[in-house]
Parts: sequence; C-alpha cells; structure tokens
Amino acid sequence: MTSILEDLRYGFRSLVANPGFTIVAVLSLAIGIGAVSSVYSMISSTLIHPTPYEDSDRLVAVMDYHIPSGDSHSISYPGFLDYQEQMETSFEDMAVYSSSNYNLTGPEGPERVTTGLITHGFFTTLREELVDGRSFYPEEDEFGNNNVAIISHRLWQSRFNGRENMVGEAITLDNESYTVVGIANPDFKFLDFGYADVFVQAANREWAENRGSGWLRMVGRLNDGVTYEQARDEMNSIMDGLRDVYPEHYTEHEIRVARFGEDNIEDFKVAFLILLGAVGFVLLIACVNVANLLLARVAGRTKEITIRTAVGAARGRIVRQLLTESVVLAGLGGGLGVVFAYWGINFIHALLPSEMGTFYIEYFEFKMNTEVLAVTMAIAMTTGLIFGILPALQASKPDLTQALKEGGAAGSGTKRNRLLSSLVVAEVALAIVLLVSAGLMMQSFANIQKVDPGFDTSNLLTASLNLPEGAYAEGEQVSAFLERLEDRVSGLGGVQSVGFSGLLPFTNSNSTNSLSIEGKPEPEPGHYDYGGVHSITPNYFPTMEIPIVKGRNFSRQDYNKEAPVTIVNETFAKKYWQTEEAIGRRFKLG
Repeated sequence: MTSILEDLRYGFRSLVANPGFTIVAVLSLAIGIGAVSSVYSMISSTLIHPTPYEDSDRLVAVMDYHIPSGDSHSISYPGFLDYQEQMETSFEDMAVYSSSNYNLTGPEGPERVTTGLITHGFFTTLREELVDGRSFYPEEDEFGNNNVAIISHRLWQSRFNGRENMVGEAITLDNESYTVVGIANPDFKFLDFGYADVFVQAANREWAENRGSGWLRMVGRLNDGVTYEQARDEMNSIMDGLRDVYPEHYTEHEIRVARFGEDNIEDFKVAFLILLGAVGFVLLIACVNVANLLLARVAGRTKEITIRTAVGAARGRIVRQLLTESVVLAGLGGGLGVVFAYWGINFIHALLPSEMGTFYIEYFEFKMNTEVLAVTMAIAMTTGLIFGILPALQASKPDLTQALKEGGAAGSGTKRNRLLSSLVVAEVALAIVLLVSAGLMMQSFANIQKVDPGFDTSNLLTASLNLPEGAYAEGEQVSAFLERLEDRVSGLGGVQSVGFSGLLPFTNSNSTNSLSIEGKPEPEPGHYDYGGVHSITPNYFPTMEIPIVKGRNFSRQDYNKEAPVTIVNETFAKKYWQTEEAIGRRFKLG
C-alpha cells in the first residue's frame, strides 16, 4: 500500500511538472469520456431501466399480436375481463389503460385535462401510493357504475389550491359529475399519459362493451418466480378458449408478453446504439492520441528509466509506476468528463421541445446518478490502462548501454518510433472512419428532409379539441359544430384554410378497422384484412395541400348521406383492385 501511495504522489508531481502535456491529455480524455457518459446515461435510463416503478423487472406489457400482419393490437375491455377472471398463477396484479382528453368545468373556468382511462388495479400494479383517498374499487369498473375520479397532485394544487377535504368533492368532466376519491402522488408519471390530470374508469364508455374494439393496453405484475414465457403460455391458453367462442376476434392472434416499457423505447434503441458507437470512436481516438503523447513523453525520460533499471528496479516496478501515472491522468480526465457529461445531458435536454423534453428527462431520469458516475470512473480507469500499457511496456525495456552513451536516447528509439508511427496511423484511420460515418449520417438526414411527406407543413398550425360526449352524442351534432367552428376560424385574419382530422400524420397514433371488399370472397372469421381509418372534414385535404389524383374531394353534403362515401389512397386501390378502376367500388368496415 505504501509503494502504491508513493507511485500516486510521484505521478501527480510528474504531471504537475508538465502542465502543457497534462492539460492536452486531460482535455482529450474528458471530451471522450464525457460524450460516452452522456450517451450511456440515456441508454441506462431508457434501455436498461425503462420504467421508474418499484420492482420494474416484474412489470410486463401484454399484447394481442396479429400473426399475418405482424401488428400488435390493443385489447378490448371484454377480453381483458376474461383474462382477469381466468388467470390463475401468473399475475399478482393486472390492469388496462388508455388515454383521452376531457373538459373540466366549474367555477374556476373551463380547462382541457389529459385523462387516464384505467381499471381498478392500475395503481396497485405499478405499486404507486396515493397522497390521499383511495384507488377504484373492483365493482366501480363495471360500466356505468359510479362516476368516480382520481386527480393528480398538480391539478389539486393548481386548480383547487390544494384545499383540504378535496376527496369526496364533485368535479364536472364533459358535463358529467364525478366524485373525487383520491389524489395521486406528486411524483407519479406515466409514459402513455405524460402528466395526466385526471383518472377515470376505462369501462365508463358505451363502446367498452364491444369485444371487437381493441383500444386498451394491458400491464401486469408477475408473481414471484414466474417467467415471461410462463405468463405468455397461460395467457395463450386462455386465448385458445376464447377463440373457440369468438373466432372472429381471436383467429390468427396470439398473446405476447414483454418487459413493460420495452415497446415505448424500441424507436430509441437503434439511434442510441449508433450514437454510442460514434462517441465510442471519439473516446478511442482520444486514447490513441494520449498514447502518442505518452510515447513522446517517455522519449524524454529514457535516461531516467535507464538509471532506475541500472540500479536494480525490476521491469514490473517500472511498468506499475508508468501505469499509475496513466491511471492518475485518466482519473483527472474522468473527473472533468463528469462535468462534460452533465453539460451534455443538459444540452440534449435543450434540443428537445420544452414540454416534451421536461417530461422525458423527468420520466427516464436522465441525470448523473450513482450508476452513471460508477460507469464513468470505470471507463476512465479502463482507458487509463488501455492507453498506458503500450508506452509503459515500451519504456520498461531500455537498451542500457546505448541509452547511457552521449545521444543514446536518440539512437535507441527505433522501436518506439515504429510504435508511434503505428499509433498515428491508427488515430488517423479511426478519425477518417468517424468522419465518413458522420458525413453519411448527415447525408441521410439531408435526404430525409427532401422526402415529400405528401403534404405541405409551411405556415401550417395545429390545435386539438375534445367535445363532451354528453352534449355531442350524435354525429349530426358534431358535424354542425365543426361547420360553425370552421366558418368562424376561416374568417380570422391571415387564415387561408381550416380543416379537421381525427388523427394527424406522424403523431404515432392510428385507428384501424377490419374490412371486406365487395365482389371478393367474404373472409373467414378472424381472417380479415385491416386498414387505417382517418375521419376528416372536406377542407382537410386542401388545408394540408394533399392532392387528390382521381375522383373528388368530400363535400358537406356527404355528411348526411345514407350510403357513406370514402377516399382511399393509391396503395389501397392498387392492393384490392390492381389495374381496375377504384372509383365507385365499395367495401365494408368492421
């Protein structure tokens, strides 16, 4: 231990005595280590620890998988009730959920609130405690049985000023009265809801009783010792029984069980791994650069090492001393790299839109936690050994006779010069690979920017609204409201066109339905094709500048037609009618 401390003290003194070398080496390492640590913090938060809940390894997502299309479907509420009733061994708790937006009204004024549609086991499955009150009772999951709600801590503070006795009070959501039975934890957050303001029962919908309406996602908490495969097998056993009774809904379907949150981070995985590879190259270049600096520095210490060898210093002792200096250098680079990593995380945060960025940073906990610090220092020590080992081994074998002669240091450096040249070649090669990869990626991004999405985003603004179902229960009421709103907004200064759509492009939302084509054989139960469905107003296409290549656009007169009309895209027309004329053809949805 004493000799190690002596090596550390000597290493510090040696680095302090050469400030120029030390500063350049430490900065090189800090940039590489900081970049790797920043990216690792994101990978750790999203890929390694994707959910911030207690015992998250036991949380699983249950998906209804349609085998022919390869699509994962959501679960209907009646289907969930069957799974919940027949499940025996795999799950400790289970729940389903979806999201919506409600209009909250009252003396405080109207407010549009993000709403989580959940079943009674939602909070217990996630092991989330409430600040006050209770979660839903099982009997409250029944359709139309008690309008009760849980509100967020944020809404409790911002709208109701955190007043006492909030539990038990009534609030009005979409013109219906709900009794507040609980207040959520202030730290609770859920990726599918964001910062939800209100939670109500998922079953409190007329379409909740439709087995063909898959609109819920399922989360379960496994019992101790139960594997994903065992849970999947039990769920598929239940589905086999349901398939015999409801072949139209379960034929060619199977249940898949995966780690909860995994599907949410699937889109991040490739991008993060590519980014990790890129910053890994940066760190590798920094290591080669520092190794070059150490070799050049060792050339000036040849006589020092030769004398120490001549008076009896073992080769291992010299290697240890030089490696200790490299590790000290790496430790300094790692310490500064932590600062750079902290700045890097904040820089990534700043690149995201403020609201989304804040939520993602807080949900995934992008920060310098203990794990990231430990990995950072491990990287620093490892790099210290990597870039220090070759110079240490090279310097520990001096030619004693030649080195002690006048000018011997210059004459004994042939091997060192070859190693130095090799490291320079390696550094240049790595830099070229990194530059070429970066150039190709930039070219890919440039090409993506040139891709025509099929609509024009310039001067295009979007807004969202939710109509209360009680006041707008009929389609004619919704149509009339949209017509009035469209006319009024169109009259505003600077507005050229206004249209409405149930879904916007690239919002990661979709609505699908089974379909059958007139004139073609009726598919067997459960063997339906599926198509994406968008509900729009006549001005949607002109506002988005989406061209209609054949046929006509919708008109307001189409609202009240007994036989509904539709517009299909070219892919749909070619798939089902090939070269034949698609205009005038008919198909059935649902």
